[in-house]
Amino acid sequence: LSSEEFTTLYGKLSFDGNGQSKAPSLFLQYNENATVQTVYPLESRSGDLVYPMPTWEHRDCSFLSRCETGSPSSVPGACREDGSCECEDSEAISSGIGPDASCIIVPSEDIGYVSASLVALGLSLFTIQA
Repeated sequence: LSSEEFTTLYGKLSFDGNGQSKAPSLFLQYNENATVQTVYPLESRSGDLVYPMPTWEHRDCSFLSRCETGSPSSVPGACREDGSCECEDSEAISSGIGPDASCIIVPSEDIGYVSASLVALGLSLFTIQA
C-alpha cells in the first residue's frame, strides 16, 4: 500500500513508509457554544483548541440546565467543574448536577407560632432520646 496512490472522493490518497496517510487532515472540536470549529491546521483554524475539555457534567450544566440563567423558581449561578451550580445568592443552595443543576432559595421557617413551652418540651424529649 505504501507505494500506491488511490483516487477517492476525498482526493488522492497515498501512504508513507510507516503506513501513515499523506493526506492533509483537519482537527475539529465543538466549542463552548456547541459549534464545530477547525483548530488545526493553524492556517485554516476557525477557533481555539479547548483543553482540557470540560467534563460532561459541566457541559450539561452549562448548556441544558438553568444554573447560569435562573428561572422563576431559582436564581442564577455558575456551573462548577463537577456539574453542580455555584450560587450567586448567599441564601440559595445548589440542587442537582448536570442538566438538573440549579440554585434554589429555601425560605427560612418562621416558627413564631409554636409556643415556647412546646419548643422546650421538644428539646427535652430530643435530649432524653439522644
